[in-house]
Amino acid sequence: MMKKKKNPYVQSDKHKMCRSIVCHADILGFKKKINNSFNDSSAQQCLEDLIKSTSDIYNKVDNEWKHFSPDIYSIYDIKFFSDNIIIGLPLRSDRLESTEGEFNIAVHIMSEYQLELANAGYFIRGGLSYGEHYMDQHYIFGKAYLDALDCDKEGDPPFIFLHDSVVKLFDKYVAKWAENKYFVFTEYNDLLQYKDSIIVNYLQTSFARFENGDSDEIIFNKVGCHRNSILKGLAEFRNNSKVKKKYESLARYHNYVCKKFSEKYLPRDIIHADQNSRYEEYDKRSVRCQKIKKYFIEIDEDPFECFSKIDKNKYKETIRNFGDE
Repeated sequence: MMKKKKNPYVQSDKHKMCRSIVCHADILGFKKKINNSFNDSSAQQCLEDLIKSTSDIYNKVDNEWKHFSPDIYSIYDIKFFSDNIIIGLPLRSDRLESTEGEFNIAVHIMSEYQLELANAGYFIRGGLSYGEHYMDQHYIFGKAYLDALDCDKEGDPPFIFLHDSVVKLFDKYVAKWAENKYFVFTEYNDLLQYKDSIIVNYLQTSFARFENGDSDEIIFNKVGCHRNSILKGLAEFRNNSKVKKKYESLARYHNYVCKKFSEKYLPRDIIHADQNSRYEEYDKRSVRCQKIKKYFIEIDEDPFECFSKIDKNKYKETIRNFGDE
């Protein structure tokens, strides 16, 4: 079962709305999964699988944050109900500059949950928003929650889309990030441009600790599970063009992220680096990095479905598309 934690929205037994980063998402194809489980008499097993998967994922991610960042662990709340997941992270300061790091935290938390759910076979779609919010065991209330709900558009692939409330809040920061090649958002691509929207790049979580020496087994096991979950969906919905199209979008996203990772440390005969002993560590990382190519998914490219890093010019275009307040 999920472990209970202190709710940051309840202070001294008082219910308090807070300016928050809020994420809402629901599971792709959940209604069909339930119907199918009743048709083949596997409903009880389907229920138990869902409860076990979400509970295990919650406890795993929650324990990681509790161990590595106990101060962060105490400032966010999460709620699962039916096929929905909601995360609320109250902003601790009124200073706009302080929200920069908290937004980063919210993206990382959401990415971890999204990746773990995907690898358990549950792809989710929804939105990340900013505004007044309250949540507890029984109630969810606030404009930010409604804005996050608005990002869940029928027909969209299962990604977490940034609502314009978040984009407008962080427009100056993202422009600054795009100019700073050393900043984490540029280096690790925590966000991606997808058509005219910005999405959370959750698969990148698999590679975030590559530089820190996490074993290849850990890194590529996550990528392999993600690949297998997509292949399973493509096979399961091969006769349902509407749902299959969403898994095809996931496959192209998977390949894009893996391709970008493979280009991080190209073999030196490709980049024409000098033969020098100081490249020894680079060569070791290159060998590890190129292993990702065997995890690509065979899928036709779609010129109308493209992913790209956020750069200053494209970000300004996105701001214009969302419009002025």
